[in-house]
Amino acid sequence: TICTLVHSYLPFSQFFHSQFPTKLLNSVMHTIPELLAPAGDLETALAAFESGADAVYGGLSRFNARERTHNFSETDFARLMAYARTHGKKVYLTLNTLVMDRELSDVTDFLSLMSGLRPHAVIIQDFGILRLIREHYPELPIHASTQMAVHNSAGVNFLADKGISRVILERQVTLEELALIQRHSNIELEVFIHGALCCSLSGVCLFSSWMGGWSGNRGKCKQPCRRRYFTPNGNGFFFSTKDLCTLDLIPQLKKMGITSLKIEGRLRKADYVRSVVDAYRLMLDTPKGEEHVVLKEARNILNRASGREWSSGFFTQKAMKSVINYDSMGSRGQWVGDVISVRPNGFEMKTSRRIFIGDKLRVQPASGEEGPSFIVTLMRENTTPVRRSDKNVRLFIHCDKAIPQKGKVFRIGSPVKYPRINVDKIPEIRHWIRLEIRIHPGGLRARVTDPHLPHSITLSGDVQKAKKHPVTQQDLETEFLKLSVDGIGLLDLTVILDGDYFIQNKTLRSLRQSLAGLLNESLAAYQSQKRKNIPEFSRKPLENTGSEPVTSVYFSQGEQDPGDVWIIRDLDDPAPAHERLLPLFCPETRLQALRQSITKAIQSGTQTFRVSSLYGFELLKEFSGIHIHGGFSLPVANSMAFQELTDWGADKILLWPELDRSGFESILTHWRDKAEILTEGRLPILMTRGVIPVEGDIRDSRGAVFTVVKTDTLTWLYPEKEISIKPFPGVHQFKIFFRDKSTSGTDWNLNGEWK
Repeated sequence: TICTLVHSYLPFSQFFHSQFPTKLLNSVMHTIPELLAPAGDLETALAAFESGADAVYGGLSRFNARERTHNFSETDFARLMAYARTHGKKVYLTLNTLVMDRELSDVTDFLSLMSGLRPHAVIIQDFGILRLIREHYPELPIHASTQMAVHNSAGVNFLADKGISRVILERQVTLEELALIQRHSNIELEVFIHGALCCSLSGVCLFSSWMGGWSGNRGKCKQPCRRRYFTPNGNGFFFSTKDLCTLDLIPQLKKMGITSLKIEGRLRKADYVRSVVDAYRLMLDTPKGEEHVVLKEARNILNRASGREWSSGFFTQKAMKSVINYDSMGSRGQWVGDVISVRPNGFEMKTSRRIFIGDKLRVQPASGEEGPSFIVTLMRENTTPVRRSDKNVRLFIHCDKAIPQKGKVFRIGSPVKYPRINVDKIPEIRHWIRLEIRIHPGGLRARVTDPHLPHSITLSGDVQKAKKHPVTQQDLETEFLKLSVDGIGLLDLTVILDGDYFIQNKTLRSLRQSLAGLLNESLAAYQSQKRKNIPEFSRKPLENTGSEPVTSVYFSQGEQDPGDVWIIRDLDDPAPAHERLLPLFCPETRLQALRQSITKAIQSGTQTFRVSSLYGFELLKEFSGIHIHGGFSLPVANSMAFQELTDWGADKILLWPELDRSGFESILTHWRDKAEILTEGRLPILMTRGVIPVEGDIRDSRGAVFTVVKTDTLTWLYPEKEISIKPFPGVHQFKIFFRDKSTSGTDWNLNGEWK
């Protein structure tokens, strides 16, 4: 007799979906997309699940794009995985930052730990981490972060061939483009539906890094886009975007068959996440054609969550024109009244809604600046303390903050409704495996059936042929599911009985406990040995190979070259060049036209192309006899990433400009002849499809000057100062020639440590 228990307590619907591609099911069966919520800690994750989220995403303290917030401990993440796997939920681990060679060892240790905890997928940005997981941790599915800046089906399908199972698309894609990408893509797609927006295209923003060395690609963005900037004609928050809200677009997204709908907000707490999940769960579960009936209710639920003014983001051309909220940076929420007067110990206000003790309020001044926020601990109506106010009354709120006169009061948080789940009762499971148990006279044989964890254990015990009361399948399943108490979770359990056997309960328990101890030892040893088998990228002294370096210079249209350099120009620039640069951004609607332009360039004699986005590799693989160079917007920050791009066909690769000297030198140790370093020029530090309300020179409050340049497809932000780095001996140089370039220069981050 053979009994297989799939995924302990796994609902049949979840099992069914695990056997078939989600993209196929969504398109054929028109299933409801996955609702994916952010989680910065265990409490928030459980609140999201209770409110109806199908999955959550979150990270630990290192190597994720929200390092400046509270993150999971190893213990809490293990408990989250245990809860999710026994309740038909999913958890995606964020490992979505760039890493350097000196950190690869720590990343490998981290992945060894995660290979036991088995998140349902790992979200990544770094090409080196992609290579590391694909080659050494195949048990971990890989999702491409939005930081990879994939914005068309060519990019999606290229990553599908590299081991990616889902792509989280660039936020700056329209609904029309999204429908086409979904139709032409071979793997799952995930899109953001709610939360804060970045002004820049994802993964290529250097604004925070330029302003102080705090890299957004390392989870440390200081959000300079939220600051005020100045021009001769006025000032404003020229890069501060409204928040994304797509409640009214849910019917269209469901119809498209998008696999996963994602809520932004890992910096947020449980009250915010609960409200947002509640609102979108309501919209997703409403039958087709009836969404308009519940839209108002969903908006009222969403009003409980703090945020900026709502917008459709970049989903329509109209929304792109108004996504920048240049006259206000304030984070809003639910408007609850206006300030009447201010006193030393608080302020009086006229309420428009009820206010409760424990509410978190923000008072926004008329200037639109970020106002003070606080939690209400004491308030009075007509000098009488109350725990709940009425609406349309005068209310005095005690606080010690500087409250702006005539400010508007917004509720940005409510008293936290803690999860009903007892966290202490969730087991801390460190290893998830597939297990086969075979009972035979004298004991049992246990076999781990995961392809990457081949292992067998034989145990002796008092197992006899049964004269009466034979052990049942259910007895065995019940006992061995208790392996969770010993830190071992079962993805599935197969029990094989070759006959009728009698086993005393204490014998069966002893066999299970012995098995748990041996499994934990063998699994830990396996992970340790596997870790030792992964090659290290060690530092070696730099040596001059004697090869002749090449200086490559990019010229914008209309600029004349000085001669004696390798000239790079845009693909559509009619001026002669040795190398053609493919566009950073190519909407799905222009892919075919771009293919034709590449064909025409080759027919005209071009043999070298510079790829600035992943889709370029997919387009260029159709052509033979050409050379490919990697551009600055492909973040190569470590030797594994460099190796990955060479395998994709790149002959020369520009190293990521945020690297410090140590980071450059480590890669040059292995790849000097193929590496290129940006040594001079004004590097674009922000690129967007949004309509920026200014053009030309602007400055910040400290006097730093920037230039806003608009083209047909994108708006670009350049710093006044240019990068100026002393060339490394024998290494190829890359320069950017920019009209009106500055005479001053900066080493930027070269002599510091990359943060």
